[in-house]
Amino acid sequence: MLISRTLNQCFLPEMNTSPVNYTSKIYTLLSAICLMINSNVYSQASSFISADDARRKAPLSEALEVGCVGVSLKVKLDDDGQFTCAGKSFENVYLKNIQSNNALKSPFLILLEMDGDSLKMMDALNTLLTPYNEMLSKRSGNSELPGKLKIIVWGDIPYAKIKTTDNLCYFALSFMKKEGVGSQIANNVGINFDDLYNWNGRESMPNMQYHSMQMNLKAVHKGGQKTFMFDAPETFNAWNILSNAGTDYFVVKDLEKFKKYLTLE
Repeated sequence: MLISRTLNQCFLPEMNTSPVNYTSKIYTLLSAICLMINSNVYSQASSFISADDARRKAPLSEALEVGCVGVSLKVKLDDDGQFTCAGKSFENVYLKNIQSNNALKSPFLILLEMDGDSLKMMDALNTLLTPYNEMLSKRSGNSELPGKLKIIVWGDIPYAKIKTTDNLCYFALSFMKKEGVGSQIANNVGINFDDLYNWNGRESMPNMQYHSMQMNLKAVHKGGQKTFMFDAPETFNAWNILSNAGTDYFVVKDLEKFKKYLTLE
């Protein structure tokens, strides 16, 4: 599947780009094939999560329409103590619609960034989620009991508070700083690509950067954790290469480009 994407990418250039450099495209193709036959390369295709939902008119339906498996959003508490995202009710836009959607592929993921007093917000979130507890994925020791919805939270949240909630999952914000929380709690590792690499995603990823990325991703997987890639270059080439390196999830802003990417499978 990834090779077919790369073949299409070589000969069907993305819109609004400069004329095709076939030499570099063929090099990218050959590099991808070499990666695929390497016994250490992950063959599982990555999944995609919709980011920047605050600027979308219908964030949940737009994400589902293009094939995303989740959404990433920032929530606040309003003056009435209600969770909001870009002024919209988090419960009405997300929780109620997910609960009533019987065709939803489970588990659907919500990456939830706390914007405010994390202790106060965690208490409010637990109260809000009580009626929806049956559909939530839950932690059980080192394992996870899958549900219809998996909520992954990050923010400045004290470890003592994290330990008291089993209906939420958590992020370790970087594989460079994940040692402080065990994988049974922070079983998801968020990686900010821009903080670690300077590749634009257009040509082959520099060898040292690629192998550094691949080694770090393998270390995360060895600990039983999943990787979420934020702010990576949004090109077909980058998605192919970083997927081969072992990225589990991409958090993407350009849903139209992602939709076109899927048509090249």
